[in-house]
Amino acid sequence: MKISMIVAIDENNGIGNNNKLLWHLPKDLKWMKEKTMGKVIVMGRNSYEDIITYTKGKPLPGRTNVVLSSKDPSEFNEGFIVLKTIDQVFEKFANEEKIFILGGAQIYKSFLPFADELIITHVQEKFTADAFFPQVDYSAFNTVYKQDEQENGLNFTFKIYERK
Repeated sequence: MKISMIVAIDENNGIGNNNKLLWHLPKDLKWMKEKTMGKVIVMGRNSYEDIITYTKGKPLPGRTNVVLSSKDPSEFNEGFIVLKTIDQVFEKFANEEKIFILGGAQIYKSFLPFADELIITHVQEKFTADAFFPQVDYSAFNTVYKQDEQENGLNFTFKIYERK
């Protein structure tokens, strides 16, 4: 199983503030959808709560939505698989070709040592953030894809890194 982390970060590795994304970039949302469609996506409780505000309580369509949380599974909406540990994620999805880690900060930190691939949207701006993507030793990865974009007054770059 390949572990792929997908994230959009600002120049300070910021990913969110008050459990919300820092920007609205439809091109980035489309990129994320294209990459994760048909795959398993793993998120923490805060990311789950943010997603359900946009989906009217439903899972992201076309994907197996997994929430990693110590809370009781009955507290989550129908259509989400709730697991308590990383080991349970690895066990349950051992036969999957690839799973995607969607965040938030603690989930990224927990999975980073296992990441085979990083799909990062680098937003060339600094935002007020209270949640951050962990520091990455980019020397352990090769850049295999790069595409510059612009939208809603922001410059950003899609990059895919593969572990050496």
